[in-house]
Formats: sequence, structure tokens, C-alpha cells
Amino acid sequence: MMPPRSLTLALTGASGLPYGLRLLDCLLDHDLEVRLLYSQAAQIVAQQELGLRLASRPDEARTALLAWMQRPDDVRLRVFGRLALKMRIVLSNF
Repeated sequence: MMPPRSLTLALTGASGLPYGLRLLDCLLDHDLEVRLLYSQAAQIVAQQELGLRLASRPDEARTALLAWMQRPDDVRLRVFGRLALKMRIVLSNF
């Protein structure tokens, strides 16, 4: 069985956010496509603990994350933001 080549990672804002970002970096290093979702709490924790501003607009958050991880424009990272997180939760309840 082939391992997945893409996955979804959700950052919820717990204190383990640095570990989540390290996981994101490792996944990209292993050539996986990552769809990243983040909550409003994750935005707050990222700013307070890491000095990383995750904007509400996914494209701005993606740019900030790639700069923070010191990566060039990595096409394997797709960022959806907190609105998409809410929609996925709602849709998964049906």
C-alpha cells in the first residue's frame, strides 16, 4: 500500500503549536502536499508564542508561514484558514 502523498493538518491553537509547525515543515521536507487549516485560537497562540502573524486571509497566512519557515514559495502548501475549518467541521457532521 502506497503512503498518502497529501494530507490535511489543522492547527487549533493549543500550546503545542510550535510542534504543529515543525510537523508541517517535516511533511513538506518529505514532499507531501499539505492542506493547512487554522483556527482563530491558533492565530492568537502563533502571535503570542512565536511572533508569527497568521492573517485571516489564507494567502497572507501562507506567505507568512513560508517566510517564517525560511522556505521559498512552496507549491505543496495550501492554506485554507479558519473559515474553511468551520465549514469542514459543519460538513463532516452531515
